Amino acid sequence: MFFVNFVLESIKCKSFLDFGEVLKLKIRKRIGTEQKFDAVGHSMGGLDIRASITQGNDPLLSCSKCITVATPHWGDNFGGIRYSASKSVIKDLINHINPLKGAQFEQGKNLDPDYPPIQLINTPENRKLFLERVEQLYQLKGTQDFVVKGSAILNRAGIEDLYMAKSKEYTVEGVNHTGDIGICQDIRTMMVIVHLLSDLPIPQDENNFGVLPGGNYKPGDNPDRIV
Repeated sequence: MFFVNFVLESIKCKSFLDFGEVLKLKIRKRIGTEQKFDAVGHSMGGLDIRASITQGNDPLLSCSKCITVATPHWGDNFGGIRYSASKSVIKDLINHINPLKGAQFEQGKNLDPDYPPIQLINTPENRKLFLERVEQLYQLKGTQDFVVKGSAILNRAGIEDLYMAKSKEYTVEGVNHTGDIGICQDIRTMMVIVHLLSDLPIPQDENNFGVLPGGNYKPGDNPDRIV
């Protein structure tokens, strides 16, 4: 297992499409071109993974499990301003957008659903290609994530059968996009990821509730809801 960051390359990248090209090089330098691998990406990291698998002349073709965590598959809408107009969310948006300067501002801008990078990766052809090239897609989202919210789930329009065969969704209650109670810091998220990567079933009690440290797995309308 290894952690990929783009600290040195970030200033040169205008969007997740550029990061996807960098990701290809980093993965191949570490494991070569033939070895299968699992990929976990938070936020724009999930789009970096999608770009590395579907874009460019030499895409990654050996991804087994892809886990996206609060990834804005449909685009970011600059922190969710189109999803909510509450004062608390507006305050969060100001904090979310203000630090973005220079290259980071360009990267944030290119997450907008109206901009070419996100439109390109979300064509039916590219969404289909992505699901065809991964063995399984797992998508995690937080109920208090007003930065990404509904965008955390891939658009299934036009690829419904493939989507149902290849994808599962998990919802983590009460977590934000990042920070002290962010989805990446929540023990329930970590335990779900560990179980998925290890092919471990969710342990269940006598009431058919799956039990994980920090939360319960509760079958229902959403069969993969972590509460």
